[in-house]
Amino acid sequence: MSSSSSSLRALVVGGTSGIGHGIALALAKLGHNVMIAGRSAARGEQIVSELEEQSAAATHSFHPVNAFDLHSVRQLAQHASKDDSSIDLLVMTQGMATIQGYTPTINQLDQKLQLHYFSRIYLAQLLAPTMPA
Repeated sequence: MSSSSSSLRALVVGGTSGIGHGIALALAKLGHNVMIAGRSAARGEQIVSELEEQSAAATHSFHPVNAFDLHSVRQLAQHASKDDSSIDLLVMTQGMATIQGYTPTINQLDQKLQLHYFSRIYLAQLLAPTMPA
């Protein structure tokens, strides 16, 4: 683990709203170091402040990610695994509710499939080698 067994390093993708926000707050309350990732930097910084209120002793941060772009997902993985530190907990809650038809992303994949499936699998594959067993 990257830190003591009582303080883990967590990455919460989709942590700027909804259930991801709630999970990030709960992890911070338990004293874990929490990095949240999402599209809104303003919202991310606001939530980092909330995390710090829950646990000032832990380290909390925000990193922007656009899960509709696999290059952005790769940048998140590189940032999360810098300094040879590992992510102990990976929580992926990014999502959207829509009934729209096929909408291509920059990677020419459907938005819904990229957000709910491809971005999650890709991030997990990128981080898996650095995560504890």
